[in-house]
Amino acid sequence: MWIGSGLFPFSPSWPEDIDSEKANDADLLSSDVIAGEYFDALANKSFFCCMLETEPYDEDQKEYYVLHGLMHDMAQFVSQGECARVDNGDFSSVTPTTRHLSIAQCSNSGTIASNFRSIIKLSFLRTLIIQIDFCLDEEVELVLGDALECLKHLRLLYLDMPSLFHTLDRVSYLTKLRYLFLFSCDESHLHKVFRFYLLKVFKLKHFTTKEPNCSDIYNLYCLRCLHIPDNMSSNIHQIGRLTSLQELHCFDVGEKDGQRLGELGNLRNLSQLSLRNLQNVSNSKEAMEINLKKKQHMKFLSLSWNMHVKDPVNQDDQIIHNLEPNKELQRLHIHGYSGVNLPFWIENSSLNHLVSLHLEYCMNWNSLPSLQEINSLKHLKLESLFQLEYIGTALEKQFETNAVEDTWLPPFLSTLIVRWCPNLKELPAIPCTLELFVIEDVQLAVLPRILQMHAGGREPTTAKSQLSVLHIESCAYLTSLEEGLLEQQEQLLLTTLVIRHCERLSHLPKKGLAELHHLNSLEIVACPILRDVKTKDNTLPASLKNLEVNQCGHIEASILMSLQNLTVLRRLTLLNCTNIEKLPSVEVFRTLKNLIDVSIARCKNMLSLGGLGAVASLRVLSILCCDKLIVSESPHDGCSFKLQKLRIDRQALLSVEPLRSLRHTKDLEIGDDYEMVSLPEEWLLQNAASLHSIEIGVAESLRSLPSEMVKLGSLQSLHIERAPLIQLLPQLPASLSKLAIWGCNPMFLKRYERDAGEDWGNIGELGSLQSLHIERAPLIQSLPQLPASHSKLAIWGCDPTFLKPYERDAGEDWEKIAHIASVDIKAYSEGTYYGDDQRQDFINSNRQFVVID
Repeated sequence: MWIGSGLFPFSPSWPEDIDSEKANDADLLSSDVIAGEYFDALANKSFFCCMLETEPYDEDQKEYYVLHGLMHDMAQFVSQGECARVDNGDFSSVTPTTRHLSIAQCSNSGTIASNFRSIIKLSFLRTLIIQIDFCLDEEVELVLGDALECLKHLRLLYLDMPSLFHTLDRVSYLTKLRYLFLFSCDESHLHKVFRFYLLKVFKLKHFTTKEPNCSDIYNLYCLRCLHIPDNMSSNIHQIGRLTSLQELHCFDVGEKDGQRLGELGNLRNLSQLSLRNLQNVSNSKEAMEINLKKKQHMKFLSLSWNMHVKDPVNQDDQIIHNLEPNKELQRLHIHGYSGVNLPFWIENSSLNHLVSLHLEYCMNWNSLPSLQEINSLKHLKLESLFQLEYIGTALEKQFETNAVEDTWLPPFLSTLIVRWCPNLKELPAIPCTLELFVIEDVQLAVLPRILQMHAGGREPTTAKSQLSVLHIESCAYLTSLEEGLLEQQEQLLLTTLVIRHCERLSHLPKKGLAELHHLNSLEIVACPILRDVKTKDNTLPASLKNLEVNQCGHIEASILMSLQNLTVLRRLTLLNCTNIEKLPSVEVFRTLKNLIDVSIARCKNMLSLGGLGAVASLRVLSILCCDKLIVSESPHDGCSFKLQKLRIDRQALLSVEPLRSLRHTKDLEIGDDYEMVSLPEEWLLQNAASLHSIEIGVAESLRSLPSEMVKLGSLQSLHIERAPLIQLLPQLPASLSKLAIWGCNPMFLKRYERDAGEDWGNIGELGSLQSLHIERAPLIQSLPQLPASHSKLAIWGCDPTFLKPYERDAGEDWEKIAHIASVDIKAYSEGTYYGDDQRQDFINSNRQFVVID
């Protein structure tokens, strides 16, 4: 991206006597090398800091770089006038000399259009990055198209926005582009892109045509990186004509000329390559034609077979042997390989620079070597190897020699992910360097141990393990944590421990988890037969900040008793804890001086919240589906916290201590309460000074709001979902800026017709409201005169006959709404659904509005 922007030169001058072929290769790679060297130098000087982000769903770790706060401030100061970032429409940092511009997080169409018009004046602009997560309307698209038409010197264009049909009609003028990213395009726009003869990087996320014609792609003779969706890659033939390619993220191997592996044979500078449908390779000789071993710049290689296509003559073993990559390879991915053995070029450790290895859906592997000789390997992921039983030395041999640690995993491994290998019975010892360890759906009966010797030697090591994240899930045969790595707590620096869905797990380590002195987050879910730890000391470490307990058998109560003195605990979550009848006492909760968030749900036998009111730091409290919590009858201990948000599913809980004593609640959310007839007026009034928001879910029995609502002087937002019995509104406070009532009787609207409705006076004070939203009201025939302050009107699901009087300029009642800037009226049609995302556009808006449905 930096090269595309022109921040680095594309090619230096080379000595006259250099070999012409080498010079050509060097010319193609020089800018990348120079840019990489600059970046590495800056990172080594701590200008950039390397960070790891763990994906929440697959536990993958992705590397990214950030600037230290002071460095960031300095960089902004030095680059002002040349680089600018626009957040939420603030264009103040953009000057006429700006060359590199990023626009993000804009939510208002008017602001976006204004920003796009301002871009037209930036004649020096080289880089334009726009990231918006919603579709633009046609008018704004055309404004952006006009801006792009003027930016003839643009080198880098990054448009991460859905549906840019009208904008992309204007991109043909950007003939100097080097780097282009598009969220989506169709075939007509694709052919415009293929005229950018200087383009070096083309990335496309979605292609909207089923059968694209990619014949013009060969015009991009400078192209180095091609990243395109699957439905497009299979239609590119003779890709070997793009001789400058360095990154090819998807090549579909076919059986026809122009789609065979040999097409890539002359692409000497490939550094990243993904090959798919390798089952179409006819024989091992064809596999040799790609010359992978001679591609010296190759850093990443993905080999993928379609495992759903059965080949009667399985040649995968011979084919993969001839796909041996250059020894400089750093990352390797193999998917769907049906051979019975690991490729020899992995097993013999010839890839001595390999850093990452990902093996998945290789259906015929019964065993794998431990790979302990690959010293360079840092990341190992094994997924969906359904026949895999062991790694390293066979179990029988281990039992004969009694050498429990004869095998170990690569000595400098930092990430190990093993998932969906249901027959895997044992893992070798893990090295001290391991930082992330995930096991899911395996047959392990015990966890592996930490390697207690130096790699390749027999001397014990005293080095502590670097393991920081341990995730154990769906291990049906795991019965105890008393053996394995959690037995060696004194060697661990573990910060995050997750144990989920281990139905047979009955024992934690003998001393609990108290000796994990660095543990910040603990999550135990669906381990229903866990037993109490027989120890006089606490089960939990004092370092814990986040604790989630979900259906964990008899250990639930003892964990609660271990809460005392967890002075840094910030979040406590109790779900499905049927063995808990009462929360701990005031004495216990007083020690939790940093607890800010408590969530309790589906604890069916809970009778009392105990001393929860003693937590002065508590700011967020959620209590759902705890039906045995009843009105407190004994004297209460008071309530010392000031809640930012209270979330409950029954208004009756407001009579339970410590909720009954609340005085400073800011946001109240009551879920679907079918029995609620009215809101508790006394509770609302005692929180009147602080209450900003009330949100009520489905309330089918709700008939009215408290008569003293007008005294809630701080109330800004009131939202009621599906309240068909509500008859009228009381006088509402003048502070109210957002009022939404969904699912009421259509006749309810008539009572509040402007100036004419009998109850208009109750909301007449809300004269600054700007938006009106009416949903699913097929009986409404007309609208009253709306105030001049209105800027947005939305009526969804009305009768089709309602539309005609309000046709723009022609309808007889058009004048009633002509002053409103944004009007959206949709008639009801069967199957039409107006989803929560459209509602949230109103609810989260900064505008003042009334919604009556």
